Amino acid sequence: MSGAGTPGSPPFVLLVSPARRARQTAAPIEASFGVLAELEPDLIEVDVGDAEGLDWPALQVRFPSVGEAIGRGAQPDWPGGETRIDVEHRASRAADRIRTAALHRPVLVVAHGAILHAISVQLVGDVAALAALGPTEFLRLDPVASR
Repeated sequence: MSGAGTPGSPPFVLLVSPARRARQTAAPIEASFGVLAELEPDLIEVDVGDAEGLDWPALQVRFPSVGEAIGRGAQPDWPGGETRIDVEHRASRAADRIRTAALHRPVLVVAHGAILHAISVQLVGDVAALAALGPTEFLRLDPVASR
């Protein structure tokens, strides 16, 4: 497996959510490394529907099953938003895109917490290993050569 790509190619693939805040975060990375971000629609944040704008106490009161699912590290069905299955399918597509890109160069992903968690579960497979990740943290995955 090649980690550097071809001579003259960017040092890594930059996959970015199409949301404005993710594109703004990616802009200095693009400028500093001469990499053109690739917008990836599956990286958009999870649609939390009727829970949008609720803080944790309000979420637990209004949607206790959602709070309970999040508390045990599971993806919930968001009332008026995306279902667990929809998020898992989208995360799976994004994880496949990341794996494919990583065959040629390292991949840097700029996206949002809930979808990144769902993608990480697809890539790592161990929810417990992801429990300590918080906002503004990163997860480095090193591919394992196939046998």
